[in-house]
Amino acid sequence: MPPLLLYFTLLLGVPGLLAFFKIGKAQVPGKTIHLLRAFFPSWRFFEDFGEVPALQIRMVISGEFGPWEQALPKTRRSPTTLLLHAQGNFLLAAGSLLQQFLSDLEDHQDLQARGLANGEISELVTYQLVQDLALDQFRRSHPKARHCQFKLCTLIQDEENPLLSRVDDVLLSPVLAVNS
Repeated sequence: MPPLLLYFTLLLGVPGLLAFFKIGKAQVPGKTIHLLRAFFPSWRFFEDFGEVPALQIRMVISGEFGPWEQALPKTRRSPTTLLLHAQGNFLLAAGSLLQQFLSDLEDHQDLQARGLANGEISELVTYQLVQDLALDQFRRSHPKARHCQFKLCTLIQDEENPLLSRVDDVLLSPVLAVNS
């Protein structure tokens, strides 16, 4: 066995096996393990219901707010999307961004509660990326409008009746100017 392959097997394999057998279903704290989760397979795909982040936008015309609408459209499937599905990849990346922003938001609120974080939520990089995503989606759906607002909410399915869900608002943005 080549020495480099043996080295990586020991480096990733032994801690992975130890973590698998010792941790079980317990949550692993820490950003480092969170980033390395792709190396450790999880066979519990749909064990329980979770929160699904959603981005909603609305038009603002002379102080009047329009109805909320989903910023990210549902993906369309067809036989050609099996080979190339750029829109689907974009929606997966946008969903990952929303989940990362929820995580950053919780971390920021925890640090502020302990007095360790200064600054506004709008200074977070993920907030700025979500804002850019919302503005881009708004420009696509309403090319003539000049002001908008977005909100991040979570869709939570009822454990007793999976067909029912509730929406919890997490963050409401200020009114934003849309530049063409």
